[in-house]
Amino acid sequence: MLTNSTCLFLLAVLVLLCPLGSVTGQAGLQIGSITTSGSVAARHNWGIVKTLTSGTSLEVPLAGSGTANYVITVTRTTAEQKVTVKGEFTVQNQGTAVVTPQPTVTFSTAPSGTSAVASCDPAGDLAVGGSTRCAFTASWTDSSVTAAASGTLTVTAATGETAQQQYNIAIADNNGNCATLMDTFSGGTLTSAANAQSIQYSTNLSGMQVCDAADPSVQYAYTVTFSNLDAKFCSTPATATNLATLTPVGGTMPAQTDSQTLTITLTGCQGAKVTVGNIQTSVINSFSWALTKTGGGSSLTTPPDQELSIPFTITATRTQQSTVGTVAGTVTVQNTAAAPATISTVTVTVSGQSPTTVPVSNCDSATLQAQGTASCTFNVTNPSAPAAGTVTATVTLMGASSAATSPAANFDYQTATTLDLGGTATITDALDTQNLRTTAGNLAVSLIRVEPADQSPPSTAPGLTLSDSRTFTYNVIVGQLARCTQTITLSNVVTLTPQQGSQQGSLTASAQATFTVVGCDVLPNVALSGMQMWSAVTWNWQMQKVATPNTYQLQPGQGGSANYQVTLTRNRQSGNYWLSGTLTITNPASYTMFISSVALTSTAGQFGVLPPNCIGGSSIGATTTGMVGSNVVAATGTVGGVVAPGVVGAVSWPTTGLNGAFELRAGAQVQCDFNVSAGTGAPPQGNIQAMATTATGIISSAGNVAYSSNYPMNFVNPTQQWDISGCVMFSDTATTTGFAGTWMPQLTGLPSQQQICESRTWTYTGAITAVPVAGAICNQPVTITNNAQALPAGGGSVVSAQAAITVMAVGCPVASPTTPIPGPAPPLPVPPPSTSIQPAIATVNPGVAAASAGNYIWSVSVSNSVGPSLEVPYADSRAVQYTVAAVRAEPTAANTVTGEITVANPNIGPLTVSSVTVTLATSSAAAPPPVAATCPTPLPITLAAGANVVCKFSATVSDTGSGQVSAAVTSDAGSSSSQAVLYAFGSGGGAASTGECAVISDDLSSPLLQALASNSSVAVTDNRPAGNSMKVCDDTTYIFTASFGPFSETACRIYPVVATAKVTPLSGPQAAKPPTGQNQLNVEVENCPGKTASATSKLLVELAPPTATSNTTKAWKVISSALLPQPLTINYKDSGNLRFNISWAEVATVTGFLSGVVTVTNPTESAVNMSAVTVQPEVNGASGENAGAVPGVSAACGSMQLLPGASTTCTYSAFVSFDGSGAVQAEVALSDGTTAMSSATLFTFEASGAAGDSACAEITYGLMLGSLLQLPGAAGAMSYNVTKACSAGGIVLLQPIGPFKDDQCGQYMVASTVRVRPENRLQGYFATVTPG
Repeated sequence: MLTNSTCLFLLAVLVLLCPLGSVTGQAGLQIGSITTSGSVAARHNWGIVKTLTSGTSLEVPLAGSGTANYVITVTRTTAEQKVTVKGEFTVQNQGTAVVTPQPTVTFSTAPSGTSAVASCDPAGDLAVGGSTRCAFTASWTDSSVTAAASGTLTVTAATGETAQQQYNIAIADNNGNCATLMDTFSGGTLTSAANAQSIQYSTNLSGMQVCDAADPSVQYAYTVTFSNLDAKFCSTPATATNLATLTPVGGTMPAQTDSQTLTITLTGCQGAKVTVGNIQTSVINSFSWALTKTGGGSSLTTPPDQELSIPFTITATRTQQSTVGTVAGTVTVQNTAAAPATISTVTVTVSGQSPTTVPVSNCDSATLQAQGTASCTFNVTNPSAPAAGTVTATVTLMGASSAATSPAANFDYQTATTLDLGGTATITDALDTQNLRTTAGNLAVSLIRVEPADQSPPSTAPGLTLSDSRTFTYNVIVGQLARCTQTITLSNVVTLTPQQGSQQGSLTASAQATFTVVGCDVLPNVALSGMQMWSAVTWNWQMQKVATPNTYQLQPGQGGSANYQVTLTRNRQSGNYWLSGTLTITNPASYTMFISSVALTSTAGQFGVLPPNCIGGSSIGATTTGMVGSNVVAATGTVGGVVAPGVVGAVSWPTTGLNGAFELRAGAQVQCDFNVSAGTGAPPQGNIQAMATTATGIISSAGNVAYSSNYPMNFVNPTQQWDISGCVMFSDTATTTGFAGTWMPQLTGLPSQQQICESRTWTYTGAITAVPVAGAICNQPVTITNNAQALPAGGGSVVSAQAAITVMAVGCPVASPTTPIPGPAPPLPVPPPSTSIQPAIATVNPGVAAASAGNYIWSVSVSNSVGPSLEVPYADSRAVQYTVAAVRAEPTAANTVTGEITVANPNIGPLTVSSVTVTLATSSAAAPPPVAATCPTPLPITLAAGANVVCKFSATVSDTGSGQVSAAVTSDAGSSSSQAVLYAFGSGGGAASTGECAVISDDLSSPLLQALASNSSVAVTDNRPAGNSMKVCDDTTYIFTASFGPFSETACRIYPVVATAKVTPLSGPQAAKPPTGQNQLNVEVENCPGKTASATSKLLVELAPPTATSNTTKAWKVISSALLPQPLTINYKDSGNLRFNISWAEVATVTGFLSGVVTVTNPTESAVNMSAVTVQPEVNGASGENAGAVPGVSAACGSMQLLPGASTTCTYSAFVSFDGSGAVQAEVALSDGTTAMSSATLFTFEASGAAGDSACAEITYGLMLGSLLQLPGAAGAMSYNVTKACSAGGIVLLQPIGPFKDDQCGQYMVASTVRVRPENRLQGYFATVTPG
């Protein structure tokens, strides 16, 4: 019996040399000797189960022992048995006819249906007397190796001949027949290694070999005794995990394991003594507070210059809520046992109350050594305080059967500590005068007082401390307001904050008073002046042109004049209209007015709220915020007839709501300049009127809106008008199509560059050149087409109109007889004048070209002298030769004849042409078939009377001999042919072959190596010619050398180096997409000190070609920043300028997207632990710039273990800000510190979307001045500005500030604001705000 313990399958081989028999049938086939070989494969599966029959827990006395019972069950099953039989034999044709053998082999021991068809060599028909060699293979699965090991095989030919052979297969030892059993305590707190003296087996199973006894199963029962366990297990039970391992001997079945965990509890460890001492008591009183406030009033009124008294009452009430006592002390616990113990629970019981559990963490130690002690503190609530009582403590030790209780200890409250919670509170009373200050424009603090002053709580923290209930009663006096106002609200809020109580936060109460200063019933005076109308009108033009007459007949030697009439009409296409002027508002009253908004109205509707630029005297105030008008100037105003100092500043009204109001004091006047849009389209009509709206509460009997007088709008005759495309430059040109013999008439004397600025109709004349006395062909119409153009000044589309005339020579002298040019078409006779419909006339135009041309085809390749990889010691260098080869393939010439044909309608009515063809005749080859000409519009076409059309043709001939071409035309009046025209190759015309010369260039790229240059490592040098490019006109090969190294001692890794060559033809189709060639070299820097050996041999890393797409988008970008250091510090007495730089640009953003798969395979015989997979892209920009190595991206693998022969796939994706091409490489990091790398894979980005057309944008920019505008004189105003941007631009904004008053010191925020609104709406609106 043959055995082999190291193979996966069992093998048995037998070779038989003699057949049992051979039969020759009538067909004459004879089957020769049969040789066979066979094999049997068998495999076993093993299993193991461990059972803890005595249970999973065990109690063991501290000084005694305990026993646990275990059973191990081992099973063995046969997984698979497979029989394979192979053999060969010969077949000879001894008959008299050709036969195809096709023998079939069957086996006596195989399952039904198992057979093999032998394949023969030679195959197919077998000649008489011929022989062939046939082979077969068959396999089947059998449950019994013995039954499958012998039998008889039968070979049957297609014609019925048979032969048999006995096969006997010896059975080898089964691989993996035995297994080794191991059993040990390897887990938990009790292990065989650490506690060998405490663990005793009844039977030692470790190392025992199990064979056939386990088929199908066998059990092993044993006991384990645990004794003399460590006392440390008194506090924490011990755990013992028993692991059984069954390892097959040979085969591929992995080791099988099973385990059981036993929990062991020690008994006899407990004993304690408990006492209570150090008792202390305390009493806690809790209070709550309530707060009310009354007074104030609504709809109160007061005349100007009088005082208004407003009463308020505050009541703070304190109430006692509860009294609670506490008992605190110490519980002392002593361990009376000989072994350490652990405290499990501690409870304290106050007489008359339920027990209270004390956290074990209150003890200074939860673990008690033998005879050791621990102290535990407690503090429990006693709701029955201040009654006296007793306290006891109960302690339970871990594992104890009962708890230990202390003797009772007495306590009382004679010396108890008392604590009042919430016994005191602080109170403040704040009067909010913001509404009074902002509405009336005064600092209201100087107008308010409290009486009596000592009856109002303080307005600010820390306030007044209360230790009991209290009531406050006082009056707020608002005194002598000089201006009429809208409704004013005074909010009076009192805040009470309890101290150290259960009430969280503060209590508040409020009372409000609302009042108005009444008695103002005068409206402001509103007037408009300096009104100007502005308009920008866009015009469009229309043109008509006619020729009268449109047909001319001329005698030889006679010229003529063509008459034309042109009408140019100018129409208003669109208009933009603006209205500017000055709005004057005067306050005729003796009190201050507040204007909330100013607007313009018209009979066509309201223009809207104005943001005008206003100037005025010192009686002008402002309470608005935000961006305001520009054009700041100094002005003066009068108050009571006295000239007041000028105020530099500008004021704007809010565009919505009443966020602010414009203050106009008594007798003051303000003038506001405005420039507003009056609309688009047709000129606005009607009257305009200004209106000023007073703030709410200042209402006269006529309402709260004052109007100016009407002002008529006149945009038909505006102050100034800008005309867009208002004038045109008129020119007329003429083009002649066709000719009549030697006469090609021209039209001269037409107008050119004539300026016209209004609608106009006029006529002019052009001269027709005379008919030559000889050489003209009569009755052949020629068309002259006039193209009149009007080019709008200042831009706009060109307006054009056409008119055509037909001229024809008549009365020509009779020509002398001539010898016609031989060809397929006879000369075209001159038709006599006739009223019948004539066929269309075809003429081959002069200039027929004949040329032989093609396209040279280029290709380029790059190779290196070392192959795909190069190893370089880090301190050394290596040189590599690169060979660049460009190959030019000769063009395949095409002999082409090209030209034009004029097809004319000689009739006075329309004519339809259905076909136009050309026929070529050569002297040295057969004539090619007729070729259809290509006309401007597809045939059939209808020609107007006297009109013509020019069609083009291109035909290919087989040789370069001379020949002639003629044209034929078919119309609804019949067919006609032209005269033949000669052509010859090499006589000029036609295109030459393209791409004869090209520019070849190369590039060597390795971004990772180039990145090392910054660390003083020489990465790549080469000796290529300057510019790395040259012009070549034939096959070219050149060599350059690249040197790699030396490198730093930290540079060890693999660097992909890509050499690229490109050949760009100077012309031809390849010029747009030049051919390229690439070569990749992986340079591995090695032998760095301390560098772990490469793991490339451990893992196979493969990188599939990635998916690479790119997308280009266009978007507007805005940059806004302050030019001065932040923050800007200025002395209040000084003035200065804030400077902001705002710039904008439309930029194209290119985004490339890479995605792909990394496959990692473990080809070794042991497991390998991976920690990370990283993919490193390197990109070359499309414009040639090198983007370098972008940050690596992690593949979706993570940390894992690869078993022998296993593989895993990891996906990755990365975005880069480049397109073009590049390379990507994968690196796998192993847990032992080594790495494995793939080869670099090349990629080229494919564009997935166009960038789109550029779009202009509306840029709105300015400053947000915020609180600076609330400080009179602190800041000159700056407006927002709007501009249209179609390209990058910018501006510097200057904001004057200061000087300030001495009470205005502080910090103020100024921000620049920019809004971009692209016209094409593709990007949407966006805005940026940058604080300064």
